[in-house]
Amino acid sequence: MTWLTTELFAASAAPAVGSRASVVLPVVGERVVGEMGRVLGLALIAVLLVVLIGPAGTGTL
Repeated sequence: MTWLTTELFAASAAPAVGSRASVVLPVVGERVVGEMGRVLGLALIAVLLVVLIGPAGTGTL
């Protein structure tokens, strides 16, 4: 219940901070998280390929 109260308070206080900041910051944050997710996803795929193929290309795990 405390989490919900905190979220409601933050949502009601956000417009007072500045309408432009409250609109721009979440968009920038979402874009940064999206970029990080893409980079981490590509790195994970690369690691999985190396593990599955094997360092010497023998196909051993």
